[in-house]
Amino acid sequence: MARAGENLFYVASADLVGKELTMEFAGCSLIIGPCYPKLSRIYAGPASKEVEEMLVATLDLAGVHKVRNIIPVFRDRRPETYAPLTSK
Repeated sequence: MARAGENLFYVASADLVGKELTMEFAGCSLIIGPCYPKLSRIYAGPASKEVEEMLVATLDLAGVHKVRNIIPVFRDRRPETYAPLTSK
């Protein structure tokens, strides 16, 4: 949730539920995103720990742009410093 709030973008976190062989899965998938004046909020979920569920959320992309104008999280971003790493 912290990354969604800090960077003002949406995150969909999905996990399996139940048991498979010797592994037990946590479930609790969710969709989170930015929400002014809070840093983030849950848009859908958390899903069940025991049964499969599908989460659906309407994402307000225009709202993200409004919040990014209020809280300029990318103002100090310097992509030229890591461009050599991303150009491969």
